[in-house]
Amino acid sequence: MVRRDKNISDSKPAYFQNVTVAVPHIQDLQSVPMIVTNNDNLSTFIDLKSKNNKKISLKQDGITISSKLAKIQNLSFGGHFTIKDAQQNKHRVKIANITKNYTGHAIYMSQAYYKKIFKKEYSTNAYLIKLNNNQQAEQVSRRLNNVTSSITVINSDDTKETINSILKSLNRVVWVIVVVSAILAFIVLYTLTNINVSERIRELSTIKVLGFYPKEVLAYIYRETIILTFAGLVIGFISGIFVHAYLMTIITPENVLSVPGISWQIFGIAMLLIILFTGLVAILMKKKIDAVDMLEALKSVD
Repeated sequence: MVRRDKNISDSKPAYFQNVTVAVPHIQDLQSVPMIVTNNDNLSTFIDLKSKNNKKISLKQDGITISSKLAKIQNLSFGGHFTIKDAQQNKHRVKIANITKNYTGHAIYMSQAYYKKIFKKEYSTNAYLIKLNNNQQAEQVSRRLNNVTSSITVINSDDTKETINSILKSLNRVVWVIVVVSAILAFIVLYTLTNINVSERIRELSTIKVLGFYPKEVLAYIYRETIILTFAGLVIGFISGIFVHAYLMTIITPENVLSVPGISWQIFGIAMLLIILFTGLVAILMKKKIDAVDMLEALKSVD
């Protein structure tokens, strides 16, 4: 059926089994798909890459696991951990490679290491398939599921769609937070500057009387505002990196690997918004400072 389907461009026999792994701080055992095959043409179906984007081959003396599984298990190269097969038999395996895998956990094993760990001959029970067009995935899955010898069909795009829907929902929340934070930043800047001008109205009137130019009067107030604004940006950027890293560890599911770090575009947008708000507040306060009645302000008693 697989080899006769015109929508399937290539296929590769493999052994597939779900094994269970104990995850720290999680009561239930995690089900992890284990794929056993050889390196021949494997990159056509599964592109195994290291943290440095170097291609990974299946080793004869260990398994290759996804990076998120390695992270939550606190595993590194050469380390060992225990998996359980369908019969609940425990098998202690060695980590030979760690591959980037952003959605779901996975274990990849060579035929030779499978024979060594499970103490039985290797036999295939699944196919890795590649389609001519991903839009045909649902149609092919339906046909394969109708075959009596087929147990299940796993579509990698389904996991992507699930994660994308979660991220889209999260993006709406993030945009609400960004807009509210921007409004709050503008209100705080305006309020503090307004209080600063109101409390120092006599000083401003005095330096006006002494013959300071309008730009120098404005600089008298805004020099402090600009310094505090840029100091706030630096402190906000530094603290934001740590807050972002902490939040990503909380909101990211245990089987999803988030992309580390923050894009410099985000810092640029935040800086532009704050500079824009500071300039807008400066324009609004300029009208108030220009409208100050120097004589009335100097005659007023604090």
